Amino acid sequence: MFWLLLAIILMIVLIFFRVNILITAPIVSIFLCLVSGLDVVDTMASGFMVSFATFAQNNFLIFASSALFAKVMQDTGMAASIAKGISQKLGAHLAVFCVFVVSAILTYGGVSLFVVVFVIYPVALQLFKEANITRSLIPGAIAAGAFTFAAFCLPGSPQAGPIIATQYLGTDLMVMPVLGIVCALFMFVIDILYFHWVLKRSRKAGRGFESDPAIEEEIKRIEQLTLPNVWLSVLPIVVVVITVNFIKLPVYYCMAIGVVISMAFGWKNIPDKLETLNSGVESAIFALINTCAANGFGGVAQQTQGFADLVEIMTTTTVLPPLLSIGIATTLIAGACGSGTGGLGIAVSTLGPIYLDMGINPGLIHRIACVSCCGLDSLPHNGAVVTLLKYTGISHKDGYIHIGVTTVIVPLLTLALMVFLGAIGLTF
Repeated sequence: MFWLLLAIILMIVLIFFRVNILITAPIVSIFLCLVSGLDVVDTMASGFMVSFATFAQNNFLIFASSALFAKVMQDTGMAASIAKGISQKLGAHLAVFCVFVVSAILTYGGVSLFVVVFVIYPVALQLFKEANITRSLIPGAIAAGAFTFAAFCLPGSPQAGPIIATQYLGTDLMVMPVLGIVCALFMFVIDILYFHWVLKRSRKAGRGFESDPAIEEEIKRIEQLTLPNVWLSVLPIVVVVITVNFIKLPVYYCMAIGVVISMAFGWKNIPDKLETLNSGVESAIFALINTCAANGFGGVAQQTQGFADLVEIMTTTTVLPPLLSIGIATTLIAGACGSGTGGLGIAVSTLGPIYLDMGINPGLIHRIACVSCCGLDSLPHNGAVVTLLKYTGISHKDGYIHIGVTTVIVPLLTLALMVFLGAIGLTF
């Protein structure tokens, strides 16, 4: 187990220093083979590449259709229309709350986490300037809405993580809906209280909106945009959520329907239709291959004695309660991968069958795994975190504290709540 844990630490360090996971995962996997006494060629072929290819086979259509839907929502201006419409209703005095809520709505509607960042940031600049709030809160507000409860906790979310859980556990996206809603509300309330406290401290310290010519230009650009009607913009998201959860169509069919509706209503707003389709699918390949690489490392790890020992410890009731061990194992793997989706995929594929054989309710495994995968995944080396801070122009020093509280500490507190509710039988 020492070598396995060292390999995980090595992966975290390399990713933290921005070594691409497509380089990191094979290097760390080969290292793990060498120190574990496994044949490198055979293990990389039967462990790394088989896990890599299996994940791609099972999830390509989901990633491609989801990314395409997100890209069309972005290029038609529909995502920005929703963001701007809600912000106008709430007002600039609720700027932080508005950015938080709109990020969550777009994420729950199936828009990619990365696209949410690109869409919300210009609107956030406009709101934060009007309310004279420091820009350092923008990344935290976006991450709190897009990276946590809306993607992984609310029942019916069409994001990749919960969909992957259904494939391995035989559940559906609406499993144990009340438990999911209760824990999502818990996360929501804690985040709101945290931002209220931080905002009071910021204003007391005299911190206001920091601007420069580039930011002023971006604010001017968003003010001049001609966006589609907000109600028409909401329609594709509503259709996706309904068709996924109530008509029970495969997710990629639902996303395809959403793409058709978005393009039908926003056709004139897309200058280059073919480029939108091409770039949408290309962005899916990037996200899919990165997650496949993380799963490839998991495939190698599974073949080591250390992994077998770790599984035994995590699944032995005399050491840890099963529900708690599910959560701890999933969040540790997600942290090692720097990916909630990647960590969830490894956890439910490798540990899911073991817990199912123990007689644990698959719906409860689904809910706990989904909440716990959005805990340690958001450490500073996470790709989405790095992208968010870079795009918003906020340093890790100034912006990560708010991301860390809302996407690491709060989800781990929520995991504790969910494990407690599951242990006493309040699974709803």
